[in-house]
Amino acid sequence: MRRLLALILASTVVVLVPEAGGAAAPSTRDFYAPPAKITAKPGTVLKNEPTIAKAEPTGLLSVPATARRIMYASTNRRGQRIAVTGTVITPKAAWTGKGARPVVAYAPGTQGLADRCAASKQLAAGTMYEGLILQIMLAKGWALVISDYPGLGTPGDHPYVQRVDLGHAVLDSLRAARRMRTGGISPASKIAISGYSEGGTAAAGALELRRSYAPELPVITGFVGAAAADFEVLAKHLEGNLQAFLLGYTSVSLQQSYPSLKLGSYLSPYGKRRFDELRNTCIVDAILLHQYFPTHQMTKDGRSINALITRPAFKRALRDMKLGQRPPDVPVLVGHSELDEVLPIAQGRQMARDWCQRGAKVQFRSTIVPEHILGLFALMPQAIGFLEARFEGRPFQSQCGTF
Repeated sequence: MRRLLALILASTVVVLVPEAGGAAAPSTRDFYAPPAKITAKPGTVLKNEPTIAKAEPTGLLSVPATARRIMYASTNRRGQRIAVTGTVITPKAAWTGKGARPVVAYAPGTQGLADRCAASKQLAAGTMYEGLILQIMLAKGWALVISDYPGLGTPGDHPYVQRVDLGHAVLDSLRAARRMRTGGISPASKIAISGYSEGGTAAAGALELRRSYAPELPVITGFVGAAAADFEVLAKHLEGNLQAFLLGYTSVSLQQSYPSLKLGSYLSPYGKRRFDELRNTCIVDAILLHQYFPTHQMTKDGRSINALITRPAFKRALRDMKLGQRPPDVPVLVGHSELDEVLPIAQGRQMARDWCQRGAKVQFRSTIVPEHILGLFALMPQAIGFLEARFEGRPFQSQCGTF
């Protein structure tokens, strides 16, 4: 875990600066405060403004691009209309490929639960650890849409690894970007969806839901890396580990997404305090302060969270969150490290196999690099090459039945 933390910290120092020097700084007013009532259709832009998106705090490295911060309407899993924020980044250079400029909805990995962790805020500060990947995509001339996800920046708890809320947020961010038509984004732009870790969960959710939720979006492909595909499996793996704080993150999400579970009624006073502490962490804080998260101390009767979620109502909620039950209708690359210590490869591979059994076209790539974050950087060259091949219309061959 110390190496994981070092990688997270180191990866914030190397990357993208769309619009160094020339971008307008974000306004001092509270951009993240939503309207009192949201009635607009999902994907409607509620407000937008120029922002800064940097690779690292100094902003010295740059791919010339324009960044705009957006707030748009979306829908949570309970059908309620909500406001979500994000960032649209478009290269300044003209697109020289065939057709309109392609768009990638880049779903960010775990940022944390606190409002200050929102990806748009991390980009403005130059501390988003996936910036190198964004730079490479911008250098290829692709426009990027990066959702903050619900509850990050905007009010309410963040529905961590909740496939429906995250999937809707990603799809509605694309709707919003297409309506803005900035930087060469147009209705004719081909779309890819890509993400790793929590971003892999969000990307998978968006790919599964696109046909029913946003059929008008011309999504042609996707990359899903190290997704939290099956939390029933993950809970057993995380209990008592360095990464056990992710059980706390997911429990906060369960409270938000499934209020009928009344999870708070099971918590001890210590558990409630610990949940409040977790709500105020970003990923680095959580790694530093909440290792070996003592979940058995969280409940009134001393049961661990892993034991608590064996109750039928909790099992139904976790199965509702499970990925793999609805096949994407576009070619997808799934990637995972064999040595991922946070999200075991077995549940990611099973998601890909489940998609295959339901008729999806899937390729699967694995790596043997150690550690979760390092897996991101090992897999992304293949992922970017895969997306580029789909944008260019090169042939695709499914690998279903071979992994």
